[in-house]
Amino acid sequence: MALAQRLAFLHGFEESCDARVGRVLRTFTALARGKALDLGTGFGVSAAWMLDGLGSGRRLVRVDVEPERHERVQSLFVPYANVTLLCGARRDGLAHGPFGIVFLGAEPEQDVGPDALIDALHVGGLVVLDRARRCPWLRHPRLAASEVALSDDHALIVATRAW
Repeated sequence: MALAQRLAFLHGFEESCDARVGRVLRTFTALARGKALDLGTGFGVSAAWMLDGLGSGRRLVRVDVEPERHERVQSLFVPYANVTLLCGARRDGLAHGPFGIVFLGAEPEQDVGPDALIDALHVGGLVVLDRARRCPWLRHPRLAASEVALSDDHALIVATRAW
């Protein structure tokens, strides 16, 4: 985790998940069953938190849309045979499901909407969204969702696939 945080710092990337988000993400990843998916761009900080929460025999898939960042992050995860690193559209990662947990560090793009994410989850699987707008996640009929406040100005949306 520290290596990913340092890499983000060295490249002036300020959008990595902070320790509050990371601890929640690690906990939810530990509770979830099945594979984990990190959909985001960055330098691997959220993926490192998720990897820390994975149990033995579980896989992590990370998708990055930016080739330059993807290349820089690869070396961080070489020691982990249970990590698959993909470079491409976020929807490419969904094909590796179903997942027990999916993390989005930013608002989904048009290629990955709520229904596509829900379809990539096991029933009971979690979606954790950082920096997301409230709608449509909190009122989606296939999700049980809530905001989890981390501070006065920062909240996550956590949702589980209800059916």
